[in-house]
Parts: sequence; C-alpha cells; structure tokens
Amino acid sequence: MASLFDDINFEVYISGAWLDITADVQVSPAPKWNRGIMGNGQLDRVGSPGYLSFSLDNSQYNSASTLGYYSPGNPSALAGWTSGLPVRLSFVFEGETYYKFYGRIKPDGIKVYPGIKESRRVDVTAHDYMSQAQGHELKLLTLEENKRIDEVVPSIISSMPIAPLATDYDIGAYTFPTVFDTVRSATTATAEFQKLANSELGYIYVSGDRTGGETLKVDGNLTRQIAITTIPTVGDGFLLKEDAGFLLKEDGGKLLLNETQAASFTDSELYPGTEIGFGGYLVNRVEVSTYPRRVDAAATTVLFTLQTEFSLGASETRLNYFGRYRDPSGGASYVNGRDMVVPTTDDFLAETTAGVDATTDITLTATYGTEGVSYNFVNNVAAERIVKTLRARGKGIYIYDAVKIVYDSTDSQLIHGLLGLSVDMKYQDDPTVGEFFANTVLTQSEVPALSVDRAAVFANRNSMTIYGFLALEPGTKIGFTETVTGINNEFFIQGYDAEITDGLHVWWKPILQNALLSTGPWTWDVSTWDIGTIWAPG
Repeated sequence: MASLFDDINFEVYISGAWLDITADVQVSPAPKWNRGIMGNGQLDRVGSPGYLSFSLDNSQYNSASTLGYYSPGNPSALAGWTSGLPVRLSFVFEGETYYKFYGRIKPDGIKVYPGIKESRRVDVTAHDYMSQAQGHELKLLTLEENKRIDEVVPSIISSMPIAPLATDYDIGAYTFPTVFDTVRSATTATAEFQKLANSELGYIYVSGDRTGGETLKVDGNLTRQIAITTIPTVGDGFLLKEDAGFLLKEDGGKLLLNETQAASFTDSELYPGTEIGFGGYLVNRVEVSTYPRRVDAAATTVLFTLQTEFSLGASETRLNYFGRYRDPSGGASYVNGRDMVVPTTDDFLAETTAGVDATTDITLTATYGTEGVSYNFVNNVAAERIVKTLRARGKGIYIYDAVKIVYDSTDSQLIHGLLGLSVDMKYQDDPTVGEFFANTVLTQSEVPALSVDRAAVFANRNSMTIYGFLALEPGTKIGFTETVTGINNEFFIQGYDAEITDGLHVWWKPILQNALLSTGPWTWDVSTWDIGTIWAPG
C-alpha cells in the first residue's frame, strides 16, 4: 500500500506572517517544481533557476468563500496579495517537517483567469534564488586577492538585494590570486558563479532543508569525493526500556528510534519516465584554458579617460556617471583595475563657459570597482560649468592570452569523430590544474557510457522512497542499481523535477551524475546504523 505524508503545506509570507493556503491549492493542474542543477554533464556545475507552479481556487467556494480572493487589485482580494511574496512548500512525515522549495512569486507570476465561463482559478509561479541570481548584474565589485571559492561567493551574495535564507560553504581546494578581474558591465551573479565553479571544479546550487527550504551550497573540488549520505531506516520504531516498556518524553510522547541506512535505489523503485542514455556525454577532445595575470607595478596607469567634455547645469547634481576601464596600450580592449587613486587636480578639470578654471566649484566623488569607476558630480554654483578632463589611475590587471591544454583520444576520434569539450577556468592561473582536469575527463569519457538523466520514482511507494524523496537533496550521494541496463554504481543527485498528483502523491525525477573516483556500488551495512544519528547531506 502506498504511504502518505502527514501533511503537504503551501504557505505564503504575507502581512508579516506565514499563511497556510493549502486548502485552496487545486489538484489540477498538478503543482510542480524543480530544484538544483538540471543537467549531469561535466560542465553542469551551477544551479539552474528553480520554479514552483500551482493553482489556487479563486471562486466563491474557496476557503474564504470569496470570489476574486486571489485577484490582485480586486477589492475583495486577500490583503497584501501581490507578486514578490515569499512562498514555501513543505512535507511532514512521521512528525518531521522537510522544506522542499522556497522562493518568491515572480513579477509576472500571478495569472488570473477572468470571466464567468473561465475556470475561476489563479495560476501562481514562484522562482528561487538561482533565478534571481541569473538576472542580477554585478556592479563595482572590489578586486579580491588570494581567495577560495567559499570566500568569494559571500561577496557576490552581499552585492545582491536579497540573501538566501541559509548558506553552506565547503572549503575550496584552490586559492585564486585575483578574483572579479574578469567582471564586465553586464556580468551576472550566475555568470560569476559559473567562473568560480569551473575554476574550482566545484558546484554552486540551492537545496531544500529542514529549516526554511533554501540553502545556498558551495561544494569545493574535494567535497563530493568524501561525501556520505544516509536516510532514516524504513519503519523506525521507538526506544524501549529494559522491561520492554516505551521510554517516554516529559509530555508522554514516545522517543523515535532514528537509525540510518545508506541511500540506495534499485529498478524496483523505478517507474515509466526514467531516462537512461548511452554515449550522450562522450568526449574525445578536452580543451582547458587557464589565465595567468599581469598586474602593473605602480598605480600610475590611466585606465579611464573622458573622451568628450560635457556640461553641468547651474546647481546640477549628476549621479552614476560610469567609466569603463580600457587598456591604454590597446593590447586588451578592456582591463580591470586595482589600487585606484583618489582623483587629484591632474585627473579632474572643470571650467566656466569662458574657459576659466572652475574645478573647485564642482564636488567630485569617485567609487571604484574592479571593472570601472562611477562618478557623482555636484555643481555648487548657480552657473553652468564644463567638465574638461576626467581620468582614473591605478594598477591595470591584464589577461591577454589563455594557456590552453588540449588532450585528444585519437582512437575514439577514429570511431566517433571529433567530440570536444571546452572548459574556461577564468580564475585559475595554474595550468597544471587544467591539465589534470583534461586528462581525468578524457580518461572517463572517451568511450560511450551509460548516464541516468532522469530516475522516475513514485515517492509514496513505501517509507524508504518517501524518506529518499524528503532527505535526498541536490548534492547528496546515492547508490543506484538497474538490472536491464546493468548499472550498479554511485551517483550524486544534481537536481530534480517533482509534481504532486491528486493532492497526495509525489512523482520525483532526480537527475544523477556519475560519482567521480567511484569504487563500486553501495551496500546497506547494518553494522553502521547508529541510534540517534540523523540524516545530513554530504
């Protein structure tokens, strides 16, 4: 018999508190969501935008008995109901709560079906932190030196208007000499995450948790090599005393016996929709680019120069006048800068319309970033002034030619043709790291291999599949065995799709990536089970 959750809860944070709207969530169309990295290739290392979609009863038969209750702007609408509100999805099983999604309603994420002949429902779409990171442009970041990936990601997060609910940063294996010296005017947070993940050969993604549903995780290069994941044992019992009576809590409740087991699935848990490929990730040429830097010895290089003079009107304030650094020698059209100099009279000149020096009439403020400078001007007199000279000086950081390492498998190319993989390690200056990665990938990928692109699991099949669905988030490790294909190996969950049917049942489709340096299938070793142990992601 299929197992059921104690509760499935949809909540929205409105008017300063979480409001349970589960009673109005319709079973059709089925609520759906995704989480994590939605790919299992060698370069799938950064979380994809996550979305939760569900529909609400907007008729007079909803929980508020109010037509138009979820129509923004309707006089009868729920007070404060609008886009941008936090939304979360949680599941309760055996008294324990697991948060599987947290995000905010998209700006266009409320679709009202109008008219008397329509379905009288409202479709809601929420997006997660990785979706917001995809659209956030980084501006005026300060150059950082000798930092690991786990030390750099917080700087990116601090530049964003919204922070994740929780973070879990594992220590990176590599220290990057300089960071943010490849930022351009339209670089997004996601693009910077990708540079860091590629340079570290790590992962950055969002997972659910037991506290709120959103943990931004950073896996270093070594994190997954030592990862162990367990889930609660099937059919946990209760702690007993020597006389076989139950050991009770102060409130009279029983103490749950939380034993654990290795997370593992077999073909008996699989359903139609499982996608197992063969040869889709074959690679027989790997090209890796690393980037040695050159930095000016002294902070005297002119990295920005005003090309055309401009006027400031009487008592005018002009904000956020942006100047992009350029290579004065022309060798690299754009460069980055560090140790920028506060403007002096050599760097800034203003005149009256008659050509008389009026520099002191203007208050100039310069804010330097690694990619450029932002100026604010205040004309302190009631007369027009002309900005004639404006420049920014500092140490230029130059990235001219990448060091490229190319590994080929000619035997594979003779059979399958050329199938290449290019890896751009923007913050990695050590070519030997690129060489190691190229050699490793080629060794693993030069012959066709099986890949588990989707593993369709009916979560309600039994307690083990329920615990698997609840506890196994992106970044966790599982064993996977399938007799028809012969797969018997360890995998990491990259991400997953899921949907709730009939308001009760969950179809879960994790995307699996072959575990690097795998030593064979996991076994369920009961000798490792431990009373009091709880599940924790690897």
